[in-house]
Amino acid sequence: MIGANYAFNENHSIGFRYNFTLRPDRIETPWSSSDITANGHYFDHMENIVEGRTAYRPAHIVNAYYRGKIGDAEINFNTDYLSNDSHEHSLFNEQSDSQESRIFTSENIVKNQLFASKLTVDHPLFGGNLTAGAEYTNTHRNDDYIQPENYVPTSFAKLEESNIAPFLEYSLETPLGQLSAGLRYEWVKFDYFENDLHIDEQSRSFGNLFPSFSFATQIDQVQLQLSYAAKTRRPTYNQLSNNMGYGNRFLMQTGNPYLKHEYVHDLTLAGLWKFLQCSISYNDRKDAIIMWSKPLEGHSSVTVITQTNIPSLKSVSAMVAVAPKFGIWSPQLTVAMEKQWFSLHTSMGDYDLIRPIFQFSLDNSFEFGHGWVASIDGWLTTIGDQENGSFAGKAGSLNVSLTKTFFDDRLSIRLQSYDLLGIEKNKMLSYFDGIQTEQISWSDSREIGLTVRYKFNTTKSKYKGTGAGNEEKERL
Repeated sequence: MIGANYAFNENHSIGFRYNFTLRPDRIETPWSSSDITANGHYFDHMENIVEGRTAYRPAHIVNAYYRGKIGDAEINFNTDYLSNDSHEHSLFNEQSDSQESRIFTSENIVKNQLFASKLTVDHPLFGGNLTAGAEYTNTHRNDDYIQPENYVPTSFAKLEESNIAPFLEYSLETPLGQLSAGLRYEWVKFDYFENDLHIDEQSRSFGNLFPSFSFATQIDQVQLQLSYAAKTRRPTYNQLSNNMGYGNRFLMQTGNPYLKHEYVHDLTLAGLWKFLQCSISYNDRKDAIIMWSKPLEGHSSVTVITQTNIPSLKSVSAMVAVAPKFGIWSPQLTVAMEKQWFSLHTSMGDYDLIRPIFQFSLDNSFEFGHGWVASIDGWLTTIGDQENGSFAGKAGSLNVSLTKTFFDDRLSIRLQSYDLLGIEKNKMLSYFDGIQTEQISWSDSREIGLTVRYKFNTTKSKYKGTGAGNEEKERL
């Protein structure tokens, strides 16, 4: 990273920052074992071993900013440019007991470019503060998937998206509390190309309004906030991809270029009293994106896992956190719950996926003085339903660490263990139309680490750039 900023005076400053990232190749060797029955009788057993290597080109991110004050108006402008490439090569070795075995390869070449700018202006108005601005992003993504043996389709896809979003927000301090309201309009133009041909039915333009409102007040020692926001959740570019991932000859996975974005309504009430914090939220995801399945076109015995939109997915979540302090001991107990209302109708049956999921966490910090700090943290998640799936087993972890600092916190030595009991694993049942899957996943995450850190010239950065198009970067 290299950068600079220059302050003309106390009211005007500019700066730039350039991040250059190199990554080593990523090597993966996933393995799967499949037992296939047809009409209730044995059909085949297959072993599939994949040798995958992903090479990364150097990644570049450039940010430039201006911050200034003209009269009572405060101006903040950021512009960003991002570029990164990756090249994945995979060798599939599929051994079948009853059918012909296969060995084949695939190449996936992805190139991303993003340009983004954001301008905000803050100005006092009628005893409050008005914020106005706009954000613009322009994204180009090339996603080529090449499978020479033609067991799955080869595709050369190009995705282009432009998004412009003006917004307004006004906040006012009243005798009853802090009141704020905002409005954001997003206009999106999305173009999809396959083999350099514009695909009209997968390209679209649309605009949406997103209002927001919040009210915060304090009653004695209790702080309360009620907020409502409408926002969007756009599908990631992987979810929009036409690339066909290979599980075995009967099971594949792909994206869905026809996906619509989610329109999310969120209503939240939060409270804080001394060391007690709690919140409850109601969430409605219109056109919610979930995993789904369909038969491969022209091959009814092959199932393709993909994504689809459903009309609505409603849920309630609640959280209570207690963080007192007893001498050297600072515990924090958090209990969280999420419950959805979702009825699923498939050719294999009907499912009411309404069981809540609870998560418990207890973090403990012990400050012994003279630079010694110890922590014991643990969490546990219960069974329950999420989207069109069910967590069928509990998951959890226990982590312990001990830290000693020297020389006014410049030198620190930390000994830590993660997942001490080796219980971080999940069992997930997923329900689709015509197929039901059971996935058991676990991490080889039990580990012990020793970290030695020395801080040299520790000064607070004077860089005032905040970046633009941050949500778009996450989608890439």
